Formats: sequence, C-alpha cells, structure tokens
Amino acid sequence: MFKAYLLNGTQITEDKCEWSKLPKIPIIKLEYSFSNKRILVMEGFQAYIYIKEYYHFLYGAKGNVLDTINLLGKFGNKVYQFSMNVRKGKAFQIKGEWGKEFSPLITNPKTNNFEFGKARKTNHDLWHFGLPTKNPTAKFK
Repeated sequence: MFKAYLLNGTQITEDKCEWSKLPKIPIIKLEYSFSNKRILVMEGFQAYIYIKEYYHFLYGAKGNVLDTINLLGKFGNKVYQFSMNVRKGKAFQIKGEWGKEFSPLITNPKTNNFEFGKARKTNHDLWHFGLPTKNPTAKFK
C-alpha cells in the first residue's frame, strides 16, 4: 500500500485515494509497504508513478491476481523503476529513459528467471510531480 506525503503536509494512503485521483500537490516522499513488512521510501524525484500489473488466468478461473507492484521516479531524463513481484516475493530495479520509461517484469519461459521486458512509454498524465532534490533516493527501511 502506498503512502504519499504531499507538500501541504497531507499524507494520503492507497486505501483512501486511488493513484489517479491524488491531488495535484507535489509529493515530498512516497512510501510503499510490501506484504513482507519492508517499506520502500522514495524522495527527491521530479515525478512519480505507481503501476500495478495483474496476472489473468485463462477463462477467468481465478479472476485477476495482483502480480507486480511498480514504483517509478523521474529525475532529469532518467527514470528509476523499482518492481516487486508479489507472487514470488522478489524485488528488482532498472534505470530507463524518459519516453520509454516503463519495462514490465516478466518471467523468461526458457530460464524461468525474471527479467525486464521491452521498455515503453507510460501515460504521462498519471505521473504526479515531486519536490526534486540534487540527490533523489530510494531505499528500504
């Protein structure tokens, strides 16, 4: 579950507001609490986006199951992506370029290992401005 700390002092959590409906107030800090009790903290980026990926079973036998949580932070022309496959409990990161900033986390069927897929552009309207610093950080606490 994400928690966004906004410039006006407000703290908004995912259970109270969808990402797309966050107010247009700069984000000072973005936290994400994973089910394994780890918390990813991102600060100092120019913009942020939160993307969930779902696994869909054929014929809808089990419906949609949350597969991967992705948190991205933009700084300059670079985008830093942090992805957690929630089904397997594995975390990965990659650095991309603005304009092709998101790479889905996939399983290679030949090696059965995770890897990032082809980079693609996101909907830039879903990014929320941050309060940039000289050295943005992303760390687990």
